[in-house]
Amino acid sequence: YQPASLIPAGLASLTVAPANALLIPGQTEQLVATGTFKDGSTETLQSVTWNSSNPPVASIRNSPGSAGFAAAQTAGAATLTATAGAVSGSASLNVVNQASTLLTSSTNPSAFDAGVTFTANLTPATSTGTVTFADGSTTLGTATISNGTASYSISTLAAGPHSITASYSGDTNDSSSTSAGLTQTVIPGGTTITLTSSANPLTVGSPVTLTANLTPATATGMVTFADGNTTLGTGTVSNGTATYSTSAL
Repeated sequence: YQPASLIPAGLASLTVAPANALLIPGQTEQLVATGTFKDGSTETLQSVTWNSSNPPVASIRNSPGSAGFAAAQTAGAATLTATAGAVSGSASLNVVNQASTLLTSSTNPSAFDAGVTFTANLTPATSTGTVTFADGSTTLGTATISNGTASYSISTLAAGPHSITASYSGDTNDSSSTSAGLTQTVIPGGTTITLTSSANPLTVGSPVTLTANLTPATATGMVTFADGNTTLGTGTVSNGTATYSTSAL
């Protein structure tokens, strides 16, 4: 009940801001009621009565000095209404659990071209929805949560360090969450060399070209050719091969 003297004359409608709020249990939100009058003017109203449709989820105060102060209690939804006489306006409040995401790697460091599986462990374990895995700003893929976990496997990470994160999208009862970055180190793959000779057997003093064929063919750098413990010379790798010619064998 409100005394007639407290009901603004000419009040046509009420709006409540924010119209939609999302809180975690323990958080609070100050709601504001704005009245629109028949002459088109607007005014922030103090003389309203606040009500929550679901006090166990979210309570709201009517005390002087703290009127419109909403407090989230537990996960769920509530409609918060401001009333002045026969005029009312409302806002929606959703209360969600604070979710957290812990990211782990099946193998760290991992070998180049070898598979690695990233697993996101969600708290609470009842969280549902999807998790997006990313390498820095590059999305790797998404996975659906099952029993509080989501996993993503990949075998195409380049050699070197990678900052991997897992981002949870949230659901009706749980907030969104992003894990701390996990530094995944990928060790470069081993390089193999196949050595061939332009002439074998070879007559003493005759020229010969030794060719080193490298795998992977993207390898760069230098190849050192040796006769036992004696270094013969070096060749620069180009298109996966390096050569060295000599007639001093």
